[in-house]
Amino acid sequence: MVCGPKLPCNLLTTLKSTRLIGSGTERDLRLISLVLSMEYYMLLVVGTVLRNGVFFLPWLIFYSIVICLEFLLFVSRSCSDGIIIRKQSAVLAIFVVYNWLAIFCAFLHINGGHC
Repeated sequence: MVCGPKLPCNLLTTLKSTRLIGSGTERDLRLISLVLSMEYYMLLVVGTVLRNGVFFLPWLIFYSIVICLEFLLFVSRSCSDGIIIRKQSAVLAIFVVYNWLAIFCAFLHINGGHC
């Protein structure tokens, strides 16, 4: 059964350029990620329009898990390889933490707290 075209580049590869996952699986993972992102951002929009902070919780929980996992990955890499900070990954990490803090402050503001 053919579901659609395969992606031209590999998402997950090792240093030796061997494939970790197939092209079909890679396409499916990207689609799942896109759908989850759209769902979480739609919940943020609904929560903002309705002024109900409960809709912010799935996004806050998901990205708090992402931030914790990124921190654990940084600690484990720094213990094994030393501290190597790439500019692109540092900017992305700062952007994710800033977004989380902004949404958390909006959550507190909607629920009557102060940030």
